[in-house]
Amino acid sequence: MAGGLMQLVAYGAQDVFLTGTPEITFWKVSYRRHTNFAMESIEQTFSGQADFGRRVTCTISRNGDLCYRTYLQLTLPEINQSMATSGTDGVYARWLDFIGEQIIAQVEVEIGGQRIDRQYGDWMHIWNQLTLSKEQQRAYYKMIGNTTQLTYITDPNFAGVSGPCAATGAPTQVCAPRNALPETTLYIPLLFWYCRNPGLALPLIALKSVGQKSIQPKKSELFFGKNLLWSQDNENCQSQMLVAACC
Repeated sequence: MAGGLMQLVAYGAQDVFLTGTPEITFWKVSYRRHTNFAMESIEQTFSGQADFGRRVTCTISRNGDLCYRTYLQLTLPEINQSMATSGTDGVYARWLDFIGEQIIAQVEVEIGGQRIDRQYGDWMHIWNQLTLSKEQQRAYYKMIGNTTQLTYITDPNFAGVSGPCAATGAPTQVCAPRNALPETTLYIPLLFWYCRNPGLALPLIALKSVGQKSIQPKKSELFFGKNLLWSQDNENCQSQMLVAACC
């Protein structure tokens, strides 16, 4: 007797829990129509002067019915050899690893004056280390600035190199330290409850009061610098690092 036929005739009382009164079949596919929808990233501007250790807020505008994935956009200023103090051998500087996560002291959502959710940069780092796959981590690290282009210490004696350091097939000397840290825009995914699943999206259309997001950057230094002269222009650039949240 063939094996397939044996499986059909070997039927006992216990099988009633698996195949008795069947409700579905694996040999039929049905396609379910979904509602028509569209998604768009809309920039939300913070109110107040963004700076290290200073809390800033933004009010979510009612540009749509739902609010789903949310990202914090910030720009790291350029650090180059022109910022060297007089009489030195050059600037040696680097941003810390996982700068996009480390810059966040806390970020929270308020609705009707009540705090609904609060996240911390350290918690975001732990969660992503435990849940992201290797493929997802490669893309995520580029979004938060955890790349050799930003985390390798600069070398004033090294010639300028164009292109990404981690390019496929790049020679070893390309990944050596550069003589400057380029201006870079980061996009840090926030991990609020409504960002995890489209079924949990924040229903803006049903809220009586518009939700607010508040960001508080850390006060501590987020880069290493030696022989670096931080001018007023650089301070202004640094204070404008937190620019918007896209919802």
